[in-house]
Amino acid sequence: MRFSDPESDEYRLVLIQKVPRRILAEHRSGAIALPRVRVPRWTRPAREIVKLIRQKWRVEGIVLDILGDRPGCGNLVLVELRDTRSLHGCLLHPTSLSEIRANALSSTEHDTLTSVLTQGSTGRGPFSRLGWIDEAIEWIQTETRSRGPQTRWRLDQFNASATGSLIRFQNERGEAYWLKSGGSLNRSEMGITSTMASLFPDYLPEIISVHSGWSAWLMRDEGVSLANASTDRRVLEDVVRRIAELQRESCQHTGRLLEDGCHDHRISRLLERLAGLIPYLEDAVQAQEVSTGPRLQPARIRRIRDLFEKAASRMLRLNIPDALMHCDFSVENILISQRGCLFTDWAQASIGVPFVTFEQLRLQLLQTGGACGHVHRLSELYRSQWAELIPAADIETAFTLVPLIAVTCDLCCRPEWLTMTGPDRPLSQSYARTLARRLDRAAKLIEQNSLMCA
Repeated sequence: MRFSDPESDEYRLVLIQKVPRRILAEHRSGAIALPRVRVPRWTRPAREIVKLIRQKWRVEGIVLDILGDRPGCGNLVLVELRDTRSLHGCLLHPTSLSEIRANALSSTEHDTLTSVLTQGSTGRGPFSRLGWIDEAIEWIQTETRSRGPQTRWRLDQFNASATGSLIRFQNERGEAYWLKSGGSLNRSEMGITSTMASLFPDYLPEIISVHSGWSAWLMRDEGVSLANASTDRRVLEDVVRRIAELQRESCQHTGRLLEDGCHDHRISRLLERLAGLIPYLEDAVQAQEVSTGPRLQPARIRRIRDLFEKAASRMLRLNIPDALMHCDFSVENILISQRGCLFTDWAQASIGVPFVTFEQLRLQLLQTGGACGHVHRLSELYRSQWAELIPAADIETAFTLVPLIAVTCDLCCRPEWLTMTGPDRPLSQSYARTLARRLDRAAKLIEQNSLMCA
C-alpha cells in the first residue's frame, strides 16, 4: 500500500539515452521498473529532479517534459541524459519500451514514449523533444560569440515543460546567461519583456537575443536576487527608488504596454472582473468542511464586494495615474547588480494603481527579520517619489485603500485557478478560500478606518 506524503510529490522518471536511443531503467525484484523520486512540495520539480539524478547516478540530465496536470500523482517525467559515460557500473540498465510492465504506463503515456523513441519528439511543444538543448547551446554560443570547442557550459535547470523552460548557462570564463520561455500559461511574457527591455533598458537585465520559434529569449545574468543579498537599508532604498522611477516613466507608455500584453488591472476593469469571480468565492467558503482557517460566510463575501466598490470609487476620484505594476514583486525577482537594482520575471506585468507593487514588497519585508525595521522608512521614501505628481493627502488616502486593491489584483491575475472544475475543484476552492481570507483582512483595515464613512 502506498501512502501520499503531504510534504512531497512523487514522480516516475523515463531516463532516455539519445545515442543509441533507448530507455534506462532499474531492475527491482526481478522486474524492470521506472525509477521513482520524491520532490519536496513547493519547490521547482525540474530542478530537484535534475539534482537527484546527478546525486544518485552521477549523470547530467535535462528534463524535457512533465506529463500530467497535477503534481503528487506519480507524474511521468521525460529526461534526456546528456553524458552517459559515467553510467557504467550504476544500477540503470538499457531496456526497450516493450519490457516495461504494461500496468506501469497509461495508454497515453505509452503512445507519448513511442513517439519520443521513434521520432525524437512528443509533439507537445518545442522543448518536449530530444536534442533541443544542443540546439540551444549552439544558439547561445552564436549570440554570445562564445564559439569554439573549448567552450563548455554548466547548466542549471529551474523550470521545464513542453512549451516553457528556464535554464541558466555559465561558460568557463564565468559569463552567465538565462534562457527563458514562459510556456503555455504565460504566452505573452516574451512580448511584454521585449517591449519593456526596449522602453526601460536601465531597469531590466540585458536581452541578448530572441528565439521566436520557441517564444524564448536569452538575457544576461546580472546581479544577485534580493532574496540572497543583504537587506541593508541602502540596498532596500535603492530598490524603492528604482521601482518608483520605472513606474513614473511607464505612465506615458501605458497604451503600448497594454497592447503588447500587459494585464489590464485598472480600477474599472477590476470592478468588472471581481463581479464575475464573487460567485466562485461564495461557493468556496460554503464548501469548507474542515476548520483550516477562519470560516467566512457568503454574506461576508458580498460585504467585501461592496467595500471594494466604494474603495474603487474613492480611488478613481483621487486621479492616481495608471502605471506599470509588477504583480509578482517577490524578492526573488529583484536583482542587485552593478547597474543598480534590476527587475525581472514580468509574466504578470499589469497596468493599474502603481502603489500595489510597493504593497507587495512591504508585506514581504514585514516577514523578513533584517528588513522589518526599515519598512516605515521605505514607505515614506516611496511616497516621496510620487509627491511631484500627487498631493500628499491623496497619497495617504490611496495607501489606506491599496491593500484591498492589491489582493483583488492577485485574485484577477489567475482567474482560471478559481474556476477549475472536475477533480481539481477542491484544490481550486481551497485556493479561493485563501484569497477570500486575505480579502477579509484587507477589508477590515478599511472598516477600521473612518475613510469610507466620509
